Amino acid sequence: MKFSDVIWVPLGEGHLSEFILKKYNLQLNHLYDIKNENMLFCFLYHFKNVDEKKLDTLLKKANEFLSFYNANDEMAFFFVITQSLISNVSDRSVKTHKINNCLYYYEFNTVNLWPAEKEGFYERIIDNDLIAVMMKEINIIISDKIMDTPENNNSILSEYEHFNIEMIEKLYDRISEQQIAFLSYIKENNKLLEKINKKIYDNQKELKQTKRFVEEVRWGIVFNNTITNSSWMHDKALSLSGWAIGYPCAYIIYKVLNIFKPKKILELGLGQSTKIISQYAETSENISHIVIEHDNQWIDFFRQEYTFSNATDIVQCDYKLDDFNGVSGVRQYDGLFEKISGKIFDFIFIDGPWAGDMEMFGRVDILGLLPECLDASFVLMLDDCNRDVEMKTFKMIITALENTNINFKTGRYSGIKDLRIICSADVGFLCTL
Repeated sequence: MKFSDVIWVPLGEGHLSEFILKKYNLQLNHLYDIKNENMLFCFLYHFKNVDEKKLDTLLKKANEFLSFYNANDEMAFFFVITQSLISNVSDRSVKTHKINNCLYYYEFNTVNLWPAEKEGFYERIIDNDLIAVMMKEINIIISDKIMDTPENNNSILSEYEHFNIEMIEKLYDRISEQQIAFLSYIKENNKLLEKINKKIYDNQKELKQTKRFVEEVRWGIVFNNTITNSSWMHDKALSLSGWAIGYPCAYIIYKVLNIFKPKKILELGLGQSTKIISQYAETSENISHIVIEHDNQWIDFFRQEYTFSNATDIVQCDYKLDDFNGVSGVRQYDGLFEKISGKIFDFIFIDGPWAGDMEMFGRVDILGLLPECLDASFVLMLDDCNRDVEMKTFKMIITALENTNINFKTGRYSGIKDLRIICSADVGFLCTL
């Protein structure tokens, strides 16, 4: 046998019907006539829209036909190709079903139905990668069969493999070109998607900032209307911007003071909140207002610009970078516990020490005072909870109160910054003003 003796015979594509079967029988009879003992026939039959009963009929007829060609140890192969449609591209595959040593059928699972074209599989522009897988396996099947023949004709095998390798290489070249073009298309689209996603992210970020700004303005209007006829807040000149508290915070401080009327106040951090609380502290001789601040220059500046109530006691307390929960370099007030040891407070406002540069924890001093520092009825406020470190502290405060079975309510007030409030259950309404 020589290379030219290997003949590929397509038997037709389409549904298996009585008409096709009659046509198929005529084709087989013609092949009987041209049968040559030096020929190696490889028959291909494309069977679309598989019906199992009709497929079984086809396979039986194919086997009968092969028995004629292989009767005298001559070689012929029959390959049936079926196709099933799937919806998921990732499930595309080709499965091999071996009926016997010379009869196989290949089950293609594809997204698109192949058109009934006459030019054969090698010219298709879809599913070429799956067809290439089938052709590689057919190459191995036929090569192994040839090697098992008594002649063991190595020249046939070499030429046959060369023929199939060349054919498969051409097929892969076409696939590679398509893949390169497709990958280039994907790359360009990915760049476009990245730009679109960045634009969406920037727009969402800008929208959130705009919403916060609008809320800040709304709270500013509410706060200014609220304090217009205040009986005790006479100095209304506040600078509520930058590092200072915002309008939501100023409003809630005012409402807590005006409604809850606390007597024992602790304020961590000297600032605009101090101006409000110190004016309130003048309303009664029974009010105590302690302010903790680390910066002496800031304390001196405030005292020159503003006259505090006699009830307001500003305590200078340096800060230190110390360990907390296994993390080093956490800013904390140095000696705070000793300075306020044994004191009980019904209102605690936390806006210090500065925590904007902290990565893990910030403003954690209060955790060492809870729950002993709280009165039975209390309000605790923590500013800047739009930052992660303050939110961690807020959550740890919640955990500490839950562990001691204290009943409380929580609330959130937002503008440019977030304020979190924790109240004893009896004054929980302060969380929803």
